[in-house]
Amino acid sequence: MTLTLTFMCGLYLEKERLAHAICILSLETERLAHAICILSLETERLANAICILSLETERLAHAICILSLETERLAHAICILSLETERLAHAICILSLETERLAHAICILSLETERLAHAICILSLETERLAHAICILSLETERLAHAICILSLETERLAHAICILSLETERLAHAICILSLETERLAHAICILSLETERLAHAICILSLETERLAHAICILSLETERLAHAICILSLETERLAHAICILSLETERLAHAICILSLETERLAHAICILSLETERLAHAICILSLETERLAHAICILSM
Repeated sequence: MTLTLTFMCGLYLEKERLAHAICILSLETERLAHAICILSLETERLANAICILSLETERLAHAICILSLETERLAHAICILSLETERLAHAICILSLETERLAHAICILSLETERLAHAICILSLETERLAHAICILSLETERLAHAICILSLETERLAHAICILSLETERLAHAICILSLETERLAHAICILSLETERLAHAICILSLETERLAHAICILSLETERLAHAICILSLETERLAHAICILSLETERLAHAICILSLETERLAHAICILSLETERLAHAICILSLETERLAHAICILSM
């Protein structure tokens, strides 16, 4: 026969269960295409390979196999979609989608030959904890960019590196890493934002934001190369007392101006230097310091104004 039958056979159509290969559809000579076999469609469980769809000779494409779709658990590789010869692309495999836990690699999406891009793998999405690397997104050959990896998103604690975002070759920029976001305490470096090569700018690091106390360096903001400006560091904002240097604001190279430091704002007493405002180079002016404003008594130098 020059052409195979479009519908070869409907085998074993039982009343109780649709079983043991309903049909082999459209086996063409030139290409293995359009569903070779639907095997073992059982009533109790959708199992043991529902369909091999469109196996073409020129390219391995459009879903090689849907294996073991079970009712109790979505498991053991639902589909290998569009394995093309020229580029490894558009989802090589969805492995082991289980009902109890989303686990063991949901999908490898768009592995392209020219560039390693657009999500290599989503590994081990578990229900109990979002853990062990959700996704490696867009590993490009020319530049290491746009999210290398989201590692170990756990439910109990947001920990161990949520994301390395946009590691570019030309400049170290736009968020190298968000490390160890824990639930109990926001700690151990939330983000290194925008480390640029030409200038150290726009937030080098937010280190150790803890829940009990806002402490140990909230942010280093905008360290520019030409001028030391616009907030070098907010150090140790504690909950019990506003203390130990809230902010170093706008340290400019040409003039020491506009608030060098707010030191040790304590809750019980307004004390020990609220603010050094506007220390200008040409003249010592407009309030050098408000020292030790205590609650019980207005004492010990309220203000040195306009020197």
